Amino acid sequence: RNQEGVVYILDDPDTVVRKLRKAVTGTEFTLDCSTPSVSNLLNIGAGLLDCGRENFLRIISHVSSFSQLKEFIADLIISHFANVRRDFVTYRDRFQETRSLIAEGESQARDFAASNLDLFYKAFQLTI
Repeated sequence: RNQEGVVYILDDPDTVVRKLRKAVTGTEFTLDCSTPSVSNLLNIGAGLLDCGRENFLRIISHVSSFSQLKEFIADLIISHFANVRRDFVTYRDRFQETRSLIAEGESQARDFAASNLDLFYKAFQLTI
């Protein structure tokens, strides 16, 4: 599947805008719900605002071009999922930091254990 045609929750704002700008909608502006691409945009907007399609059409009554519609939908997507993206990045970064701390701790523990093991072997005159 073409990944450029899919907007993901974790897409950064620039990617969301780019993908929506590339969405094929036709040349003559119409909010005809029978056109699949336009219908899809209207459904996304109505879903994000948790309103019906008719209410959404009233909300976007000021929109007079596909580029304005796409920009409006992009802004909705970006604002709706901003907290999810922010939290994901925060936890992802913390996970990487935690993995780094664990690796550092492992190394220190290994060095400490090796030193103590050497002392133990010497104290009891053992050989490895």
